[in-house]
Amino acid sequence: MNLPSKVIKRENYLQDFKIEKIENAIKKALIASNKFEENLLKNLLNQVLNKISQKFKDKYPHVEEIQDIIEQVLIENNLYETAKAFILYRKEREKIREEKKKILNKEFLDEIDRRFSINALRVVASRYLLRDENGKIIETPKQLFERVVALIVILDILYDEKFLIKMVNKKFMKMKALYDYELEIQLKERGLYKEEVIKKISESGSIQNIEEIPNDMKEYFVTVYEISWQDHLRAQYEFSFWVDNGISKTINMPFETSWKDILNAFYFAYKLGLKGITIFRECSKLPVYKFKHSIKKIFYNEKTLEMLKSFSVEVKSLEEKDFSKKIENKIFRCPNCGSNLIVFRENCLNCLECGWNTCLLG
Repeated sequence: MNLPSKVIKRENYLQDFKIEKIENAIKKALIASNKFEENLLKNLLNQVLNKISQKFKDKYPHVEEIQDIIEQVLIENNLYETAKAFILYRKEREKIREEKKKILNKEFLDEIDRRFSINALRVVASRYLLRDENGKIIETPKQLFERVVALIVILDILYDEKFLIKMVNKKFMKMKALYDYELEIQLKERGLYKEEVIKKISESGSIQNIEEIPNDMKEYFVTVYEISWQDHLRAQYEFSFWVDNGISKTINMPFETSWKDILNAFYFAYKLGLKGITIFRECSKLPVYKFKHSIKKIFYNEKTLEMLKSFSVEVKSLEEKDFSKKIENKIFRCPNCGSNLIVFRENCLNCLECGWNTCLLG
């Protein structure tokens, strides 16, 4: 039997001729019609291969021509139910191919496109493939993978220690410097780099309540809780101008924040046109992340205050509140059984006695 070495695919490229693919197609049709027998499968396969050998002596067959021969053989053997199952299978595969072409806005599917299910392809197309200014897809999944691989390779290059240090020293050191490098320089220049001062900063986590630190440094070196929630939102707003997609940011709020502040935060975010924010209020869940020191001052940016007023958002000064109170470490008991055997596991409170779980409540 002289079989062709290649087969022409629908996308008009050559692929190795594989008998197992034909065998698998016949087998699926037999199983779908409850006619499967090993001897019958081998007999049908030999008939198909003989016809292919006779018809395509000097040329390569097209994949559709091979499938036509399979249909013909099934009908010649009076396997009408099996032939029907095979025809329906071909139609379903054709429907899937056309849907994939529609999703990707292309005429032919490559080997990567065919491996995706329709649902997976919809997700990839809607979230990850590049589009032009009119929203038309201009990238295939294969090109997407090539782009991602290229970025990973670039990161590997960037992670070279010598190269990374060079980049940090030139461009990125200023970002990290606010609380480490630059703070150390400022303390040394002002003669404040002393053991007792460093100890106070380490214990409190802030420089705001340290008498030795001058006011101009206190205004510059602030922590997340010393920046007003309004300015947290403003920072996200300003940053979004330089990003071509939606971004989100955690808006840190101190323990004393009221529900009205949280409501105003979401309202201000909406007015600014932000797509998403996350609010974290200190001690909002036990066990909690506790702020190390008491806050005596919240910093407000004048332009931010003007923006708030233009949106009629109330600004209540937090400086009037007493932030010196420390939150006591009370033993938390299970509300279901009263046990104090509470552990924090997988971001949830769990009772070891009765199995009560805060995540299940959500």
